[in-house]
Amino acid sequence: MLNSVQYIIMRKDPGIIVLITRNHIGSIIFVNQLVSHGVNILAIVESHAILAKDNDLGGYIKRVRLMGSRQTLQWTLVSLYTVARIALSILVSYMGIRQKLYTVGQISRRNKIPIISTRDINSVETLSRIRSFQPDIIVSGYFNQILKKDICGIPKLSCVNIHLALSQKYRGLNSYFWVLVNNENESGVTLHEVDEWIDTGKVIAQRLVRINDSDTAIGLFIKLSQIGGELFISSLGDIEKGVFRSNDTSGSQYYSTLTKEGYGELVKTGRKFFMPSDINALF
Repeated sequence: MLNSVQYIIMRKDPGIIVLITRNHIGSIIFVNQLVSHGVNILAIVESHAILAKDNDLGGYIKRVRLMGSRQTLQWTLVSLYTVARIALSILVSYMGIRQKLYTVGQISRRNKIPIISTRDINSVETLSRIRSFQPDIIVSGYFNQILKKDICGIPKLSCVNIHLALSQKYRGLNSYFWVLVNNENESGVTLHEVDEWIDTGKVIAQRLVRINDSDTAIGLFIKLSQIGGELFISSLGDIEKGVFRSNDTSGSQYYSTLTKEGYGELVKTGRKFFMPSDINALF
């Protein structure tokens, strides 16, 4: 087996498998960044929409009970507005008007990048398809499934994750929301190796991000997403060399789904969850 130095000498352009969630604004930002920097994307693996298994009337009712009617309405408006803005972007692109961001589908067609759609990243079929590309790196960009041991053993170099928070304090989901609820004055992005736990793997790189008084929850998410892509691209050399450091998450807290109580606390801070300008600025 080659060591890191020998590997870098033999190949300077690592082949990367990108894991994203379909129609997710973070996914769109990330894939656009990779393509614009000439990263060698072997394939894109798309998970279905967030909470896809609950996207029926019963699931929606469960979400209302957990998140509350106001927060569910806010989240629905964000989703609908994002879809509408993406659709408008596609329309004007057909008119020859260049956009800041293109959809993942557009990028796939323009750059002949295969897309693998899956409901289960750990299924035998999906693992076999990923393995056929013989990737050097697998990166989980904005993915909504837990990666198990089998997929982490596929890449020649490493399987890594972009976590939109400082993992020493915040692990899990929706950290961009919870840091505002907790009145933090800074957050960050952590690029780390995937291990058997959630957001506890060895750190490859980390960047602090100042939270501004004007930041909305979605605005902060977009800011962190942009930095996440930059951090991954600038850290490719360290991933190839295996330059990782331990990640002490003993003092961290795990956060999950947005709740009506959390939304009530966000309102008390005087911040907004979303403004149309947050997304308009991307296109």
